[in-house]
Amino acid sequence: MLEVSYMKVFVRQHDQERMSREFKGVGADLWEVYQGDVLVGVYQSESEAIKYKECLEKQSEESQGNNCI
Repeated sequence: MLEVSYMKVFVRQHDQERMSREFKGVGADLWEVYQGDVLVGVYQSESEAIKYKECLEKQSEESQGNNCI
C-alpha cells in the first residue's frame, strides 16, 4: 500500500535583497511557490503563483502526479 503524506504548499514574495540590480530596476516582483522546504515554482504575478499552489494542493489530495505545469 502506498502511503502519501501531505506537504504544505505556500506562496511568498521573493526577497528583494536577493534580486539583481537589473531586475530591481524593472520594478517587477517575483512570487515563489514552495512545497514543504522545496522551491517548486517562481512567477511574476501573485495570481499565477496562487493558481499553481492550488493546483498542487488539489493534486496532493487526489494523489496524482504533477500536471500543473
